Amino acid sequence: SKPPLKSEGRLVVVEYNVNVGNYWVPHPLSFEAFCALAMRAGFTAPQLLATRPSHFLREIYAALAVAEESG
Repeated sequence: SKPPLKSEGRLVVVEYNVNVGNYWVPHPLSFEAFCALAMRAGFTAPQLLATRPSHFLREIYAALAVAEESG
């Protein structure tokens, strides 16, 4: 089967930086949790690109992870 991303493919995530959501955002993923998940899935350690305050769930972040080379 074909992998979802090629080696060195980029994954950009924009998400609320909390682990407990609410009715409208039931499954947010904090940057810390994203780091652990990405590395278990074969990505490099994610790079935090930016954060912005949120009126709803504290903060929003953007992060970049790169698929590790296969082989």
